[in-house]
Amino acid sequence: MNEINNKLNKIKFGSIERAVENSIPITSSQNGQIVAHLIPVGEWILHRTKVLMSIAEWRNKYMRFYLTQFEADLENATRYVQSKIHSNSSAIFFMIADNEYRMIGHIGFSNIDSTRAELDNILLGEVAPIRNFMQDIENQSIRWIHDFLGLEKVSLKVLSYNFLAIDLHENCGFQTEERLPIRELHYFNQRRYEPCLPEESNLDFQCLVMSKCLTNNKEVNE
Repeated sequence: MNEINNKLNKIKFGSIERAVENSIPITSSQNGQIVAHLIPVGEWILHRTKVLMSIAEWRNKYMRFYLTQFEADLENATRYVQSKIHSNSSAIFFMIADNEYRMIGHIGFSNIDSTRAELDNILLGEVAPIRNFMQDIENQSIRWIHDFLGLEKVSLKVLSYNFLAIDLHENCGFQTEERLPIRELHYFNQRRYEPCLPEESNLDFQCLVMSKCLTNNKEVNE
């Protein structure tokens, strides 16, 4: 197990109390007040059926924006979370909680190594409590992972018709690196959009690869 995994495992707490104690406060760019908390996910979530069901319900609501699409339920939401909290996983997953610690969304990072990570599964399942809420969530979570692990770059993938997400990422300093042609494939009860050669694409939209460099301190702190 490498140093990155060791650091990540230290914040994958077994109890909700420890997770809340070590949550990351999110301050509003409008007034500087704390408006949310990022609660690191660990074994505690496996005992919170209501939270797991919310993850499944939110995914079903916004399924059309995912590269892999299926009917989400308690079972596969649990498997997903287990893959993130496993000790060998190079990922970290946070629940977004409001000031009353109600779970209203989630955000995570995956494929983390010594220099970069992929922003993964950012979703607000409830009404935003304040203007620019998700922009503050994204900016400050990226600042946290830069400070915590010393990463140099964060990337993400987004479908080209997800205009609201693209606007959010651009407002947070991401730039498009590639427009990947994709094709639609079906595996049992799943629809997947996978990269392919241009002539193999059977779709009129693409997958954008966006990235943000974190070596500039000004960019990280914006």
